[in-house]
Amino acid sequence: MFKVLKKTNILKILKVLISFTIIFVLYRQFDSKFADYNIAQNLPLLKKNYFYLSVLFILMFVQWFVEAQKWRFLLFKVQYLNLGQSMKAIFSGLSVSFLTPNRTGEFLGRIIFISKGNRIKASIITFIGNYSQLLTTITIGLISLFYLPNYFNTDEYLDRNYYYSIIFFTLIISNILYFFTNKIYDLASIFSKKNKYLSQIEVFKIYSNKELLIAYLYSIFRYIIFIIQYYIAFLTFDIHISLIDFVILKPIYILFVTAIPTVSITDAGVRVSSALAIFALVDISTNIISATILVWIVNLVIPSLIGLLFFNKLKSQV
Repeated sequence: MFKVLKKTNILKILKVLISFTIIFVLYRQFDSKFADYNIAQNLPLLKKNYFYLSVLFILMFVQWFVEAQKWRFLLFKVQYLNLGQSMKAIFSGLSVSFLTPNRTGEFLGRIIFISKGNRIKASIITFIGNYSQLLTTITIGLISLFYLPNYFNTDEYLDRNYYYSIIFFTLIISNILYFFTNKIYDLASIFSKKNKYLSQIEVFKIYSNKELLIAYLYSIFRYIIFIIQYYIAFLTFDIHISLIDFVILKPIYILFVTAIPTVSITDAGVRVSSALAIFALVDISTNIISATILVWIVNLVIPSLIGLLFFNKLKSQV
């Protein structure tokens, strides 16, 4: 009984902590860090362009639906989850990840929905799914970097052949590593044949290259939705940019933001700074902050709050 009460109290404390953190961060971001930009003056645009705002919210659910389907697909060989359970796990993971660097704690919120004997395997599966998403960010971001020199007069200080070679080499290696994840178990077994955890990481070898490719395609689909969301946010705040410039610069922005270690509670500042720097290349700064914060709130803050709704139902599963 005391054990159950202790676990329940931990969940309640975590729920209160995350809720307080989200509210505090939103207050600090708007009250101090971005006060000079007078974001409030852009709020009427949300009412004016309510259709775009509605689509942005719908796409948020579509994006996390795709992520839930990807996780279900990868998890199926270890444990079956229906779509509802998978969605709850995704949102709970977002709640927990709000307090961890680069959302690395996301798996902790997810695996609570997994039976205790499969949680280590589920953590590894979450890693594989997240790596497929990271690979998508790297791949599309690096392809966009091919075109970045066109925005500068770089011929005097940049050897383009060397620059392109580095990008191409990184692109090839990162993709090869992903499709060789099924070899990790073989490597681990060479160095630690009697390790008690060896059977747990056997999950690395259960996926064929075809299955890894399907997970990769899920990630690409989710990435495309994410890009569309940003474009809709630009439309919401009347930001005018050519589609070509947007398609080139936005993946670079996402790549940079992903590469910078952050905690979600400070994530907005990094996202805004990166957006201002990158889109200054095409002389766009007006309303960029509002658009960036809007996507951050819709895609991370609101789903994190939704995830808190499921914490009360976890005490029997912890």
